Amino acid sequence: AAGAAYIFTYNGSAWVQIQKVVASDRATYDFFGKSVSISGDGNTFAVGADAEDEDESGANTLSGSGSVYIFTRDTANVLTSTWSQQKKLVATDRSAGAYFGSSLSVSSDGQTILVGAYGESEDVSGANTLTLAGAAYIFTYSGSTWTQKQKIVASNRIGDGYFGWGVSISKDGNVALIGEAGITGTGAAYTFTRDTLNDLTSSWTFQQKLVSNDITSGDAFGKNVSLSNDGNVAIISANGNGTDESGGNNISNAGAAYIFSRNGTTWSQIKKIVASDRTSSDNLSSSSGEGTGVSISSNGNKAIVGAALQDTDESGANNLTNAGAAYIFLNLASSQSNLNIDGNVVATGNVTADHFVGDGSNITGISSTLQAITDSGPGANVTSNTVQFSNAITSLTATSNIEVAGFVGSSGTGALTLPSGTTAQQPSTGL
Repeated sequence: AAGAAYIFTYNGSAWVQIQKVVASDRATYDFFGKSVSISGDGNTFAVGADAEDEDESGANTLSGSGSVYIFTRDTANVLTSTWSQQKKLVATDRSAGAYFGSSLSVSSDGQTILVGAYGESEDVSGANTLTLAGAAYIFTYSGSTWTQKQKIVASNRIGDGYFGWGVSISKDGNVALIGEAGITGTGAAYTFTRDTLNDLTSSWTFQQKLVSNDITSGDAFGKNVSLSNDGNVAIISANGNGTDESGGNNISNAGAAYIFSRNGTTWSQIKKIVASDRTSSDNLSSSSGEGTGVSISSNGNKAIVGAALQDTDESGANNLTNAGAAYIFLNLASSQSNLNIDGNVVATGNVTADHFVGDGSNITGISSTLQAITDSGPGANVTSNTVQFSNAITSLTATSNIEVAGFVGSSGTGALTLPSGTTAQQPSTGL
């Protein structure tokens, strides 16, 4: 259990393992690899070893104090380059059982690192002990030196809060999101911002505490967190939550995740997401360990959510206890010029776009209206092998021609509505 990490690169047609890395001072039960994060340019990554015991010099043993190791590519931007350990980081106020490095996040340029230490018990001043209250640490790189810039704690820290269980930093390194798993309570997440944008020497200030609109005891809200590149959209896990999107139909520990967005300096919940086939103890938004169970895309419009204890396959069959699953969610209500999906698109709400373009996948509406508002180019608004209407679909409304291989309707009242002057045409067989 000393631990290791592996580097893989993509050469255009295949993924190739480039290197296995271990800590320079590896020891038994360090759990090197408990957390990992790589910079946006792919030249710097960090590895947490939250059970590591020694300081940077290999002395002053404190059981479970934790460490983080920084590795850099020997030749920047060269995929075949080897990697070398650059630095070992520890907290300036390291303590036994802090588990520094249990979570971490690296900015895009690799110059700012946010490190969680959910077992830390003291506040910023080193006083006011609250067992397992948790903390997080900001480190910055300037020239050739890594420096601990700041220790941050929850604004209303509590014992067994586990602040720092999940952490995420924005691409530009100016926004930090830190989860407080709240193992004995409801949980929360906290945002912090850099006082002077893009200034590595700047201090950080607490911005807002985030909780879900329907938070209840045992939700574990904040256990896993993820930020978009600009730091304006966040996804926060609540794998102990039992209710659906409306707050009803309780299923114990089915799990949920929440999307928050920032307008100026204010964060607001914009969506609760749950699995379409949720069942008891799925723990949606969980992972098999302390690792991230949620992740949001760079633009904040796509999310992947883990369900470590889910049992069935994609079709809801072939039950295997705790086999696990992951779910992809799309923000179809967002304003975006292109939505490129390799697989099927299933919409549970209205979808409006300039074009619907498919490559043989299905565009499926459930109690929804798929509406194409304009057609700025040649061809069709909907191009797909199949456009499917469920029993509850009411209409497909287009303002220009629709060209598909076939229209498939269920036994419901699904209707194709065409304004005057437009046509529905099968490209190979005519009208």
